[in-house]
Amino acid sequence: MKRLVSVTAIVMVLGFAAIAHADLINNGGGLIYDTVQKITWYQGPANMTWNDAMTWASNLNVGGVTGWQLPSAPYATAVLDSYGLPAGPNDHGQMGYLWYDELGNTEGTLTKWGPFDPTLWTTTHYWTSDGPLYAHLSTLAEVFNMGGGNVGDDGTVAANTAFAVYNGDVGSSGLISPSAVPIPGAFLLFAPALAGFGAIRRRLKK
Repeated sequence: MKRLVSVTAIVMVLGFAAIAHADLINNGGGLIYDTVQKITWYQGPANMTWNDAMTWASNLNVGGVTGWQLPSAPYATAVLDSYGLPAGPNDHGQMGYLWYDELGNTEGTLTKWGPFDPTLWTTTHYWTSDGPLYAHLSTLAEVFNMGGGNVGDDGTVAANTAFAVYNGDVGSSGLISPSAVPIPGAFLLFAPALAGFGAIRRRLKK
């Protein structure tokens, strides 16, 4: 009996550990739900100016869901690197939190992209909602360097890529009921633990 209890405890711990790390859920159609920040990420086209990216995000309609915007990556929370630009894991905002805390990258190198399609990240600079940066210089807007995890600036007419974010869980056919989101994901991750428990129980009965 003690053996059954201990093995069951291990299986349950492994199951819950898997659930705890399921921060990003692929909803299909390029839509990734971020269960920590409670936002949906959507990959945009490449080669957009900052104004075009802002317009693209604000006009985006996915399954009838509107109200999208560019993600944030503010200078205010940043740690400056040797070049005087924000860098490092304290440079959060939505982009930095995704890159460091959720995907688990280290400063300077992109090695983990989770459920995102890595072939879409060929353009390393992504526009953010934080720009133009200076009141006296409206020709610069903030970009997040997806290749290295730091924040910089680029000319607003430069060609970069962008993510759009929405405050909520969006699938390709529209909004997903918040109460229904954790259940399927948790069940799929916990199902192997339940199956293992059943197999162990049957074996001990023999």
